Amino acid sequence: MSLGERLRYARTKTDQTQREVAKKAGINYKTLSNWENNVSNPAPDDLLVLAKIYNVSTDYLLGRESSPMFNPPAGFFDDPDVGARVEQLKTNPKFRLLLCASKDLTSDELDSLIALAEHYAKKHGMTE
Repeated sequence: MSLGERLRYARTKTDQTQREVAKKAGINYKTLSNWENNVSNPAPDDLLVLAKIYNVSTDYLLGRESSPMFNPPAGFFDDPDVGARVEQLKTNPKFRLLLCASKDLTSDELDSLIALAEHYAKKHGMTE
């Protein structure tokens, strides 16, 4: 997937139009369109701004990691306890995929997912 394709994908996953993103980023929407269509590439500073708007890493946008949504903010989750737990999990690579879970998880559901992941990791010898 090209940089432009990843930019478009990240934008559409956040349900934003090019005009909305361009306004937030302080750029012309035609510039964003050119980036998404691989006509030109954003400068590093612009890439950082887009990553923040889309809540993804620059590594994802540059194709260095495969999953776009590793870093949802704690406020993304409906249950504040889940948000707090997510902040703790961000540094644990075993649980990064859980961060892609639905935003309306309850604390109990998150605990169940973590227990399942720990069981799977133990069963398959995945230790730190």
